[in-house]
Amino acid sequence: MSQHENHPVHEYSLETYRNEAPRLGKRCALVFGVYVDRRLPMSDRQVKNALHFSDMNSVRPRINDMIKMGLLEQKGSVIDPETKQRVRTVGLRLVAQEKQQKLF
Repeated sequence: MSQHENHPVHEYSLETYRNEAPRLGKRCALVFGVYVDRRLPMSDRQVKNALHFSDMNSVRPRINDMIKMGLLEQKGSVIDPETKQRVRTVGLRLVAQEKQQKLF
């Protein structure tokens, strides 16, 4: 378990990060690291801000790539405080939970 007691990291998430981060490109690994560190669904803007990037296109293509790779998944939506538009939130895909559900 990590330092964030309110949001424990599933061992699967840490294992996935350790296994996948070296195979990801530099920026993709940075974006994935934000999700592993925060352990909460986030909008693309929240990820951009966490990394102190100025352009949404610095993170959005990488998030989309990791959704296609099965590392992340869309979790819901929120109202973006800047645009006042509904935007997606994305978080870690917890395959361990899916595997367990298939057993029962």
